[in-house]
Amino acid sequence: VKRLRHPNIVAVTDLHQALAVSYASKEVEAKLRVFPQDTMVVMDYAPGVTLAKWRRQFPDGKVPIDIAVAVVRQIASALDCAHGQKVLHRDVKPANVIVETSADGSRTARVLDFGLAAEIRSSMGRLSREIRDTSGTRPYMAPEQWLGHRQGPATDQYALAVIFYELVGGEVPFASVFDCGDPAVMRLAVTTDEPDVPSSHPKEVRNALAKALAKKPEERFASCVEFVDALEGKVKVSRRGAGTRSGGSGIWKTLGVLVLLAALGAGGYYGWTKYNEGVKAREAEQARIAAEKSRIASEKAAEEDRVKQKVYELLGNASRVRDDNANEEWHNWPHFAQKAKELEESYQGGTTALKKGDYLVASNQFARVCDNWRWLSSKKTERHDAIYSREKAEIGMNAAEKADAPRWNGEGWLVATNLHAQAHEFFSKGDFQSAKKVSDAAVSAFANSLAAANAARATEERLARERKEAEKKEVERREEEKRKKADNERLAREKESAEKQAAEHREQEERHEAEKPAKMTQQTKLSSAAQKLVGSWSCRCEVTYHDSLGSRADDLIKSYLPVSSTISLRLSEDGTAYISDSSGRTFGTSSGKWKYRHGMVIMDLKSDDGRTFTLSGTVNWRGGAFELHYDNSEYANMIRKSCERRITDINAVLSTYVDGQLEVSISTKMPAFKNGSARCSPHVFSRQ
Repeated sequence: VKRLRHPNIVAVTDLHQALAVSYASKEVEAKLRVFPQDTMVVMDYAPGVTLAKWRRQFPDGKVPIDIAVAVVRQIASALDCAHGQKVLHRDVKPANVIVETSADGSRTARVLDFGLAAEIRSSMGRLSREIRDTSGTRPYMAPEQWLGHRQGPATDQYALAVIFYELVGGEVPFASVFDCGDPAVMRLAVTTDEPDVPSSHPKEVRNALAKALAKKPEERFASCVEFVDALEGKVKVSRRGAGTRSGGSGIWKTLGVLVLLAALGAGGYYGWTKYNEGVKAREAEQARIAAEKSRIASEKAAEEDRVKQKVYELLGNASRVRDDNANEEWHNWPHFAQKAKELEESYQGGTTALKKGDYLVASNQFARVCDNWRWLSSKKTERHDAIYSREKAEIGMNAAEKADAPRWNGEGWLVATNLHAQAHEFFSKGDFQSAKKVSDAAVSAFANSLAAANAARATEERLARERKEAEKKEVERREEEKRKKADNERLAREKESAEKQAAEHREQEERHEAEKPAKMTQQTKLSSAAQKLVGSWSCRCEVTYHDSLGSRADDLIKSYLPVSSTISLRLSEDGTAYISDSSGRTFGTSSGKWKYRHGMVIMDLKSDDGRTFTLSGTVNWRGGAFELHYDNSEYANMIRKSCERRITDINAVLSTYVDGQLEVSISTKMPAFKNGSARCSPHVFSRQ
């Protein structure tokens, strides 16, 4: 088959085994029915439509004879080419012919499925998009195919003649027989009856069709192209090629007379003997013909008995169908009433034909009864399916409406309700398949609308919660701003107080300077080490916060433990001490007595706000400066008291020295905050 190359043949290029198959949907799988390990026939692409669809463009599906001859000639050329390669088609039919119409109006016919249909007809039927069983090609089968005899090129020629008959006449030969669906009736008609060639066709067309549709293959044309030539009158054909058929007493009578005349002319025993032999041969042939007619009559009678039996079987089926039909209330369903009426009319027509002995008409009528019943049953099933889908859509609509979908998902709700209304409209028109399809779409639309409504409502609730939380945070922020404003006002007041105290301190120092000559006698009481501490000193203290307590706690701690401050220390010869820091938060401004013992300076101080405390620490000299390591407990106690007085959330304050730096550890009473710490650089005092 791959070697067949012809302009009117769709070439086969490959056989390909499908190792794996995947489908886009179940509907595609049901239509194609291709499975793993199936062998696919790969053909060239043939644009156009099938011959069956192409002829529908003409009125009543009847193609003008000249156009039909032009198309059939291309098919005949393709068939003769294949026959020359000893390849038979055996399934020539309109579904296996593709017709392409060019822009200039020319037509090209191409034949599909050479040599394959008889073996794998169902597969090739799927490839040519004609999903049918064997009955789909019965109208184009030659008598030898029905009888199971040997097939040849004449078999394809018979099918080609049927195609031409159908193109110009609008239907195949024995069309009414093929409508009954009974293979026995079909076989009897094709093998014994003469096809009815319309008298409206030209004489050459009628003669060519009669010869190409002959019951015996040898009585047909020598080739398919010769058949087409005969259609155009290029080959003269008598009625079915008269003279080519075997049998007939007239021939033998003429032969007998000729033999008798020859015998008489020759005059003698030899002629008489030959005449007797001719008579015997004629009698033998007549006996053979009579036996053949008797056999055909017997087969026809047997076939008629089978047809009669089949008719009565159809009658039984039709009677049961009629009883079932009577039990249905078709009159309540306007779209079914007409089919139910046709069913009853077909039954009555079948019984009337059966009484007259017209079994063919009776079988057709009873078959139509069954066909109508199958149609009604299928429509009834479609109606039930449509009702079920509509009920599911209504359940979905109720659920979506309960979820207030019209409010939360108005657009989706509108789409779903429109689909639901369309399904009702299709149902009222009797288009149950469309009603079910649209109802299923409505079910999905209502489900989507319900989900969208739930999502929109959840989003709205979340936004409401977020707005409430934002409002709460705004209130807290305003309260915090008020608190900070109050703290700033307090700090301003404290700063003003500190500046006032500093001014008073300067006045006090001036008085001390004035009184200094009177107190010089005490200098002898200070040791040389203590003398080195007498004077005014300053220290730059840097604080690094390296553990977070939380934003609120950090703000509180940083407001009382400043990031940096300048500590001023004045130790006088008369034993008085004065200390202050620039922030005014830790020491404030304090004064009192100091003394130096064993490398430690001890200051008994009293702040302006009435606090009394002892501040002591070890002095480490660094040239002209000294580093003061405060006593841990005293310094911690002083910081704790300072913090607790201002920050109620402080739980504890501890201080330790780490690598010469003072580390202050702070814990809070606030559960949401962690403990934290701050590290102060070493207090190195230099002379002012």
